[in-house]
Amino acid sequence: MNISPKVKVRLFNQAIPRELQVDIPDRFTIKDLIDQISRDVLRDGAEGAITKATDREGLMVIINGIPIQQLEGWKTQLSPNDEISIMVMMGGG
Repeated sequence: MNISPKVKVRLFNQAIPRELQVDIPDRFTIKDLIDQISRDVLRDGAEGAITKATDREGLMVIINGIPIQQLEGWKTQLSPNDEISIMVMMGGG
């Protein structure tokens, strides 16, 4: 039995998380993950999830409690069982 490695992804939109289990191939980066989520998960209008994941400037991405800026940014490679949180950064006043 061949089990694909997976990561756990939490998509936050207005503090409402949507949890996903995503299969990852070898050398899969956080950029690849965002592209896959944008293409496969959000194309059907996932309610309660990030609606504009392709706008990477407005995303905060944390892997195992560490912001990707402290790792290798969008080139950070994922490992099986990683936990990724993806949040839309908001501003206001």
